[in-house]
Amino acid sequence: MTIRWAVIPRGLDVRDESNWEQIADLVGAADIAVMTAEHGTAIHYATSPGRQAPADILVCDTPGLAVAAVAADCVPVVLDCGTEVVVVHAGWRGVLAGAKMPCHAAS
Repeated sequence: MTIRWAVIPRGLDVRDESNWEQIADLVGAADIAVMTAEHGTAIHYATSPGRQAPADILVCDTPGLAVAAVAADCVPVVLDCGTEVVVVHAGWRGVLAGAKMPCHAAS
């Protein structure tokens, strides 16, 4: 799997669905799955585009589907796990609660 990433330009809000096509184009993807951060330990597996179930860890192995982590004062993390891409909304609440990275290809 090829990992391409981009920093979203200021003013292009990933939470606004009208921007999703333009954001997917930034990384050459057909579509985008957008994280719904919750400041916890939940993991969601993105298999289709659109707003995803609440989770701070979003895993994807679907070719052509971009994944987006949303962060303000937390840290967005992108992991290349071989056959999966994992994006993380890394904040202190999730760390203290024991969030674990689900890199299946690395285990």
